[in-house]
Amino acid sequence: MVNFGSKYAFFNKNGTIIISPKFETVSSFSERLTLVEIDDKWGYIDKSGEVVIAPQFDDAYYFTNGLTRVKTSS
Repeated sequence: MVNFGSKYAFFNKNGTIIISPKFETVSSFSERLTLVEIDDKWGYIDKSGEVVIAPQFDDAYYFTNGLTRVKTSS
């Protein structure tokens, strides 16, 4: 992952951008997903950059053994 000003992108081993810079904060991949922050909400993308769980959480964590925990304000 690389920071482009205020947004993060992901590169492959050849240095090619595979996920364009559009996320405020990101984490490392865990169980084929990574946390991303958009508009102060957390969600998850896969390795192709597709959103698999829409950013909707106030806080979120890595997946472990197929589970994760998240925090919502409601």
